[in-house]
Amino acid sequence: MLIAMLVAEVFAVLAYGALFLLLSLLISRALLAGIIYTLLWETTFSRFIPGVRLLSVRHFVESIYVRLANDPAATMD
Repeated sequence: MLIAMLVAEVFAVLAYGALFLLLSLLISRALLAGIIYTLLWETTFSRFIPGVRLLSVRHFVESIYVRLANDPAATMD
């Protein structure tokens, strides 16, 4: 279970790093855009609009963890 958590976190760091690097290359105020992305897309939109959560980094990382953990209690909501 610990290995599954570590592998999922490595993917999270790589995915968020790549996303925010791309954002910083495209936008001059990348920190503000990253905060807006995190607050709006990852938390608000992905919870209330069906189908949007499939496009979030958080869902990607959670699906990796659930697949590697093979724990029925670790299901995604």
